[in-house]
Amino acid sequence: MKILKLDGRFANYPRYKYALQFRGRTIRQVSLCAERKEYAKIFEKFYGPARIKNPDFNPSRTHWSLQNIDNPLWMFDKKHNRIYYQDESVLSMVMLMIKPVA
Repeated sequence: MKILKLDGRFANYPRYKYALQFRGRTIRQVSLCAERKEYAKIFEKFYGPARIKNPDFNPSRTHWSLQNIDNPLWMFDKKHNRIYYQDESVLSMVMLMIKPVA
């Protein structure tokens, strides 16, 4: 895992300031990444789900991309296998909650 401070070169830069980059870019590697799943569970405990269903979504009037609402505090990106987040201090709390592997 790498810790990234985002700038204009990275996806989702203006919305999020930091990211955790995990190994693997293929669909199989992303789906089997246990380390990312553990971090995602803890982010979900702090901030709630990464996405929720849009209550105002109407399939006959609205574009399909507006079906979900992203959490403004954190997000998981499957394409890049990253977890984006806003505040630098959050990572300290998350890392303290990760159980060490014996």
